[in-house]
Amino acid sequence: MTKLIVSLDTGWRDAYDIINALKDYDIMYKLGPKVLYTLDGIEVWKACVMSNKLVMIDSKFLDIRNTVIEGCKNIAALGAAFLTVHPASFWAALEGVKGTPTQVLTVTSLTSDYEENHDLQNLADIAVDTGTGLVLGVPDLDSVKDRDIFFKVTPGIRFAEE
Repeated sequence: MTKLIVSLDTGWRDAYDIINALKDYDIMYKLGPKVLYTLDGIEVWKACVMSNKLVMIDSKFLDIRNTVIEGCKNIAALGAAFLTVHPASFWAALEGVKGTPTQVLTVTSLTSDYEENHDLQNLADIAVDTGTGLVLGVPDLDSVKDRDIFFKVTPGIRFAEE
């Protein structure tokens, strides 16, 4: 499995330059709202897919059940390997991707707002039971290192001015 996920939370021109520069590397791309929710977002997504790379849609879904189900169905239909959801939307997201290869990753805490996650073990239990993954802060890795969680993602480093 790919070890490095490259965030394309940039403008679309920079995203294309990054995709072209990294075409020979075993990586996955993460698309978040900064690029995805623009007029060119779907084109950047297509460029990722055309480069034969896996794509993680970092949408952190949190909405009413039917909206999450339909949104996740659409993302799965477009070929995303992974999508992120808020814990409250997990079960709806799982229903939305049912029968597709798209995997659900539950965001355990936001890195910009990091504090100890007291619900982490419960989320880890659910991830193990459902064969899904977690997006978790680096400080939380030790507490789940022995858990058979399908996929664990830790956010990258942000520069102070971001």
